[in-house]
Amino acid sequence: GYLAIDPFTEAKQTTDSEQKNNSPITDYKDIIFGKGKAQSAMRWATATYGFYTLHTTFYVSTVQYYFIYTLNIEPAVAATGVAVLAITTILCDLIGVPVWGCLFGSRNKDDRLKSRDPRQAMLAACTLSLVAGAIAVAILVRPVARDATNSNIVSLVVTLFIIRAPTTLITYWLIGADGWCIDEDIQEYYKLTGKRRRRESVYKGFQLAIRAVADTIVICINLLIFSTSCDSKIASQNQTMTCANTFYLIWQVGIPLTMCACLFGAWKFPIKGERR
Repeated sequence: GYLAIDPFTEAKQTTDSEQKNNSPITDYKDIIFGKGKAQSAMRWATATYGFYTLHTTFYVSTVQYYFIYTLNIEPAVAATGVAVLAITTILCDLIGVPVWGCLFGSRNKDDRLKSRDPRQAMLAACTLSLVAGAIAVAILVRPVARDATNSNIVSLVVTLFIIRAPTTLITYWLIGADGWCIDEDIQEYYKLTGKRRRRESVYKGFQLAIRAVADTIVICINLLIFSTSCDSKIASQNQTMTCANTFYLIWQVGIPLTMCACLFGAWKFPIKGERR
């Protein structure tokens, strides 16, 4: 909260004599190519963030098309479904992150090393999302024939909840991982040079650049789908099953694959809590 840090003690910045300032280009090169533990942690945390951006952007950008083209739901009904999904996603974040904060945010007063580490729970939760989500897609939201009528929006809402709810823990973990990266970077550099440096803004800029790349990849995939498999100028009932199956393939294969990549990035993250 706003009162968690005393701005006159814990949050003071280093003085000119204590700190070392580099150009942003030099810092970016160091983060990308540096050999230290801090640089490795920044790269793996950023890779996980990028894969998670791919994961979430895949279903956020295609959910309306899934309603209309894959499930063959009328656009008016699909709009209601998209609204319900948006509310569900927001509620997952509003409820999930505070819950994880209560479970893992408290420190052990006697020994900080005994405080709860969310890493293992996060890996388990994301594995649950991966497996249960793939099963839910295969059972609940299979493509509907073009000549069949369908108004069931609940199945996709339930499926996305199964995919989304457990992964709120990776959002919480990523917030912590960013702090660990910066802490490791400051301490590692001080051991080497006797000076301090703070480059949170450079690190976040690096992450945002990776996020932009991930978003661009999803946009290009969507454009490719509409240039090869679907025709946005005709009604959903007139689309071929190839169009319906394409979005189904994204949800059945693409979303689980990106979650596998998130799990790998988080597993390779080198800071695992052995600190005092």
